[in-house]
Amino acid sequence: MTEPKFMTPAHRRAWASYWPEVLAIFAVHTNLNSDSDVVVINAAQMQRIQDTFWAMHEITYEVEEVDTTPEPTEDDPDPEQQTDYILHITVSSKTVDELAELYNFTQDQNDILHELLSDEMRPTLLALCGGIGIIEDGELCWPLPGHTYISCNFGDDDAYGNSGHRGTDIPAPEGTPILAAHSGTVIISGWNNSYGNQVLLDNGAGLSTRYAHMTAAAVSAGETVTAGQVIGYVGNTGDSTGFHLHFEVMQNGVRVNPLDAVTPQ
Repeated sequence: MTEPKFMTPAHRRAWASYWPEVLAIFAVHTNLNSDSDVVVINAAQMQRIQDTFWAMHEITYEVEEVDTTPEPTEDDPDPEQQTDYILHITVSSKTVDELAELYNFTQDQNDILHELLSDEMRPTLLALCGGIGIIEDGELCWPLPGHTYISCNFGDDDAYGNSGHRGTDIPAPEGTPILAAHSGTVIISGWNNSYGNQVLLDNGAGLSTRYAHMTAAAVSAGETVTAGQVIGYVGNTGDSTGFHLHFEVMQNGVRVNPLDAVTPQ
């Protein structure tokens, strides 16, 4: 028998962005158990944040044995069977409601918890977490965290009956912060009759993204921004029929389906 080896995990799940949930649980669990209006992050509170995170998550694994026979070669015309080991890692998580039940939250605490995690408040929690950075495999950040409904997909007919929609439309309340999907330089920040208030961001390596129909931009042309930074606010300007973000992704100047480059979250 040849010496066994471990293969790259066949099924693995990257950490999801649970930090807003962790911070919301931490804030409610801490603030409402005292008379203080301010949470001081000292060593004890840091430990509570860590405990909250691990109370919310569980990592399990199993090892699968696979017997294989290598292809014959000139040097080894009759290779022996070998055993490969595939490590399967699963990350599971509790919902905030399950964790609230674990911590015996009152009804008032549960109401505040869900207010913190509402569409209006979630961007603030994400900002406290430093936004969402580009993940290791190169995918982009979702520009409207917590808003995953798509009202018009890439290539569809738009609300005006025009075919070949150039981007993805993501509805959200007026004024919702829009995050940069990647780091780069702001090429355009201003008005366009069709796009309304828009920002065009370029990463200098062939990738650019457009954010349109904003009520206002938060960055200026020529400015350098980082992934997850607030660059504007959801609006209904230009050729728009409701509050939403029109999000475009271009690779080497060619528009591509944004959902092929980024996962709604």
